[in-house]
Amino acid sequence: MAPVEGVHGRLVRSLLRALAFLCALALVGFWIRFLLETFASATGGVPAPGAFVVTMIFAGIALAGGVAALRDAPAAVALAGLLSLIPVGLYLMLFPGTTRWIGVLDACMLVSGVILMRRFPVEPCDDLTRPPPPPGSGPPPSP
Repeated sequence: MAPVEGVHGRLVRSLLRALAFLCALALVGFWIRFLLETFASATGGVPAPGAFVVTMIFAGIALAGGVAALRDAPAAVALAGLLSLIPVGLYLMLFPGTTRWIGVLDACMLVSGVILMRRFPVEPCDDLTRPPPPPGSGPPPSP
């Protein structure tokens, strides 16, 4: 696939980044809801300690994916979606109710990150002290 340029390309890139960010925010909310539902269904009112750990880890991964979407790091967005989807997201897709959306949103983050990487590659910057020049502006000035 060839990279997309122009106004249309920037708009699609921005929409994909916004989609990944909104998926990440929704994932954090669904993980919190998962923890609350675990409290409600636990015998004695206290769920297994693993529920806290799983919620913190995967809500943190989702939050990191959202920050990566805002910072325009598509590889990190795809990685956050993949790390969330493979161990837990696929498993939660089998359950009815709101927990199914955790897997769906993980897959959405993964797909948006892969599309961003393939269609809108980020150009590397040789000099990390200054931003890369805009496309078509010629060679960078020598130091």
